[in-house]
Amino acid sequence: MSIHTKAALNTVLSFFLAMLLFGIILAISNKHNKTYDVTQNKRLSLSEQSAKLVKELKKPVRVVAFSNDHERKNVERILKNYRNANPAMFHFEVLDLLKNPARAKAYDIVYSGQGVLELLPEGGANEPSKRQERLNDFEEQTITNALVKLSDRDSLKLGFLTGHGEASISENQPFGISGLKMALEPEAYKAEEINLAKQPQLPTDLAALIVAGPKAPLLDGERDILKKYIDDGGRLLFWFDAQTDRSYADFLLQYGFEIPDEIILTPDQVGRITQDSAAVVGMIFDAGHPVTKDQKEFILSLLSHPIKAVTDPTRTNGYTVKPLVSSTDMTVVVPTAEVLGKKKMAPPKGKAASFPLVTLASKKQTPTASPSPSASPSPSSDEREARLAVIGGEVFTNQLLRVVGNRDFSVNLINWLVEEEGRITIRPVAEESKPLFLAPGQVRNIVGVQLLLIPMVFLLLGILSAVKRR
Repeated sequence: MSIHTKAALNTVLSFFLAMLLFGIILAISNKHNKTYDVTQNKRLSLSEQSAKLVKELKKPVRVVAFSNDHERKNVERILKNYRNANPAMFHFEVLDLLKNPARAKAYDIVYSGQGVLELLPEGGANEPSKRQERLNDFEEQTITNALVKLSDRDSLKLGFLTGHGEASISENQPFGISGLKMALEPEAYKAEEINLAKQPQLPTDLAALIVAGPKAPLLDGERDILKKYIDDGGRLLFWFDAQTDRSYADFLLQYGFEIPDEIILTPDQVGRITQDSAAVVGMIFDAGHPVTKDQKEFILSLLSHPIKAVTDPTRTNGYTVKPLVSSTDMTVVVPTAEVLGKKKMAPPKGKAASFPLVTLASKKQTPTASPSPSASPSPSSDEREARLAVIGGEVFTNQLLRVVGNRDFSVNLINWLVEEEGRITIRPVAEESKPLFLAPGQVRNIVGVQLLLIPMVFLLLGILSAVKRR
């Protein structure tokens, strides 16, 4: 056999061996598929909250999606993320609306980009299920919300106290808290407003009561209802606003919260108090607490009171009180009267230190017997743990809820209050535009480099090249 023939046979044999190896690798990769999301905030992956919900499904579900060719790949990517979390319980179909008019009619689908999430019928039939939720888009939040409604997960009722100037869950303005209500819906919470002047008792199925920045004081009867609710093992989230009446500080003192009539401020680098000083960063967390052990982003609070824990156990009525979030050690406290309504402030006199922004209290309680269904929730056992959380400033209003870690912290704090630690998680950050802000000097430098320096360099190089050739 000649040398050329041997070389040709070696080439052919190498080619077939390479193709065989490629086929084996391809088969293995198809069977053991693994993807990695390297985008910021993991926006191409399921959030921990959604993945946990899918893994806990007890009955198989199916998404029937109607999409055009342009959006099909994106819809399939999102639905595959759900299926990969629980292949046995989550199924999906992506259909062309024009090619499947009968299926679209059966599901009452009119436009491309719509679909349904349904309990999978017996045998996986194509007929619509009796239990289904409509999908008007295929964003993760929409699908997860539908899963919550379709699953057997129990809804929990949250009461938002009104009638004293509190922030409202129906208010869409910056100081409203409608955003908090929307953030709680995927967690299977139902929010309702409670006015004790119109309904002089709290619902017996209330999971927690939220008092968001009241201005006017409680009436004597309202105070008695609130105290009984807590003493019977109730759960309370209280936002102590800069304008909250001081009578609430006296009320909370019996549970171990000491709230001085002071505001925490953040001086600038040279120690001056500016308009931005009202913003306080909370980044010292209780690393052992379920709410904050996985909190990676700081929280931002405005016009915050320090919420101190009473250290004398004889003054806490048996409550265990401890700070959950504290400010940086670069903050100072100033009397409230010197902050509100002031355009300019003198430099602070006190030393910079860290101050508690959010403090918790808890105590095992035995509900008292009541002749009527009043403030006490119906306990599942003889003993129930009362849980209280007091926030010293604005954290979960519409203007702050999407700032850094505020949303996760606020929702997880409520999850802890109602003893649903299993729902505590870190949710995905919505993709938002991130404009680059430049100072005038930086703009001039960039323009100078692009319009003057770079063209001049190329011009000089061209001149030198021409001179060299001559």
